[in-house]
Amino acid sequence: MNNCWFVTGTDTNVGKTICSIFLLKLARQYGYNTSGYKPIASGTKNHSYKNDDAIFLQRFSTVKLSYKEVNPFSFLEFTSPNISSKKNFMPICTNVLSLGLKNLKKKSNYILIEGAGGWFTPLSKKKL
Repeated sequence: MNNCWFVTGTDTNVGKTICSIFLLKLARQYGYNTSGYKPIASGTKNHSYKNDDAIFLQRFSTVKLSYKEVNPFSFLEFTSPNISSKKNFMPICTNVLSLGLKNLKKKSNYILIEGAGGWFTPLSKKKL
């Protein structure tokens, strides 16, 4: 059985990653095999397209995961994913997001999914 939890907030920089790390550590103490999942991230401090939040989730997961497993869609710009996606000609495909979660469920029995931005952050013109 998998425990999947989605962490979101009212905006960016409200403490989602800090809460996520705390929950991953707590789940580890209870013996779970944990995976952090940041399916979409905007904003990197360097041109590696690796987001700090996703790196922290990767670091605090008990299951060894590649960066791409933790964060399949990463954008350089510190802006809403729908804007970065359009600007970079990289549509956010929900089937890729679902497949990523499905693969983590094979490796973990506790998955913490961290959203991008806030509760109503748009992913495209059609999807929040």
